[in-house]
Amino acid sequence: MGESEEEQMSGEQHQTITSEKEPLPEGEGSAASVRGARWTLRSLWLKATPYFLSGALFMSLFFAVFAPLPLLVARYQRSPLPLRLLSTVTNGAIVWLLGGQDALGLFIWGVLPIVWVLPHLLERMKRVETAVLITTLATLTLAASWVSLEALLLSMNPLQYVQSAVDEGLKRVYESLPPSNRDDLLAGLSFEEWAHLLKRDIPWRVVTFCLFWVFANTLIVLRWNPSHLRQRLGLSPRFFAEWRVPEVLIWPVVVFGALAVLGQGVWSAIGMNVLASLLAVFAIQGLSILSFMLDFWKAQGFLRPVIFGVAVLLLTPLVLAVGFFDTWFDFRARLRQK
Repeated sequence: MGESEEEQMSGEQHQTITSEKEPLPEGEGSAASVRGARWTLRSLWLKATPYFLSGALFMSLFFAVFAPLPLLVARYQRSPLPLRLLSTVTNGAIVWLLGGQDALGLFIWGVLPIVWVLPHLLERMKRVETAVLITTLATLTLAASWVSLEALLLSMNPLQYVQSAVDEGLKRVYESLPPSNRDDLLAGLSFEEWAHLLKRDIPWRVVTFCLFWVFANTLIVLRWNPSHLRQRLGLSPRFFAEWRVPEVLIWPVVVFGALAVLGQGVWSAIGMNVLASLLAVFAIQGLSILSFMLDFWKAQGFLRPVIFGVAVLLLTPLVLAVGFFDTWFDFRARLRQK
């Protein structure tokens, strides 16, 4: 009898508690389901982007500089190694399907060192300059290896293969110029003279391109600061605005500058290419001074990348000159005094 009364009382309490729970209003319930669906779609998008977005950005040309970032996101989100390898393969397959073998080669030596070498160096060496330098050398080494492999498959000498590819590319560019404006665009030079000047400058242009490619992605990663990377490297949020080129680098500039001016033939070309590659580092210092000035003037938001883009694309000689002469004049110290 006592047990039946207890069961009856517990049943009544359960009925009372159930009756006190009121269902959610229809509007709130639908809003919660919409938010849940959006969160699910966002989570799926973030998980799927590393498998295709790098290839899509690379083939867009204009946004190709950001192509390593989706794969870097997967790297710093601690994705398992097999999934990161799979995402690298799928993006490479996208580039190969859309652009062919040449585009795949550019993707391999332009993106993979930044994705696989740079993060390891940043975490192991704790010095940004060393990580950028070694990653740039890895990019150039991989590019030379890829070209050598293509030449080997065609049973050609690598240097002859590069020369024939460059000649063919320059000929296509020359033929694409409007005949009426061709002389003005080439400053009155014949095709042979114009091609000779461009081929002489190819080494330093390739080195500069790889250096700025690695530098831009390094700067983006450090600004993004995944897993408190800046704090582990001992860097402040304004680290780039305070960065300076080691003063000892001015002596190689003087030596190879003299070789470029006083040397003859091959020696002059070697001096010119090494000098231009070294001056690219001073151009980066010029950008760091620009970053300091933007901080000084409190420029924020979308204005900063616009100003950096204009400086790189249209004012490169001025940026280079400011970075080079800062070695003696220290423009940032003068701004601090104000």
